[in-house]
Amino acid sequence: MTSRETIYSALFALIQPLLTASTIKTASRIALNWDKTDPEDQPALYQIELGENVVTGNGVPNIYTLNCEWYVYVNPTGDPTELHSTPINNILDSLEAVLVPPAGQENQTLGGLVPRIFVGQREIHEGLLGSQVIGILPISIIFMPAYSAGGC
Repeated sequence: MTSRETIYSALFALIQPLLTASTIKTASRIALNWDKTDPEDQPALYQIELGENVVTGNGVPNIYTLNCEWYVYVNPTGDPTELHSTPINNILDSLEAVLVPPAGQENQTLGGLVPRIFVGQREIHEGLLGSQVIGILPISIIFMPAYSAGGC
């Protein structure tokens, strides 16, 4: 049986290439508020678990939806005429790219751990916090404890 921790760890591992490429400077599953994350440590990404829903039925395995969000903080400095949304848009594009299913697969399954993940409505908060920009990428993970890549 796959554990929730294994699933959340696998999801977080997807951002490793962005850390290596310095697209993201700081990443953690222990969240900090934007005002506690130094601009020098940004762009920063924090994975936050939000809870889960369960669908039950007689004689069928429970189906869970694990909900989390990737919070991204960007504090662009330099040219005051530069759009603050440009860096966050580029990072959100990079994050969505790591969530694309591997070649030959219809769904992102986190290496066969889950049947599917979904990305929800993105949020961008810019201009309200000075130069600080916040992007939020909601992710829902379909989880069936008895699931294996070959079937239930």
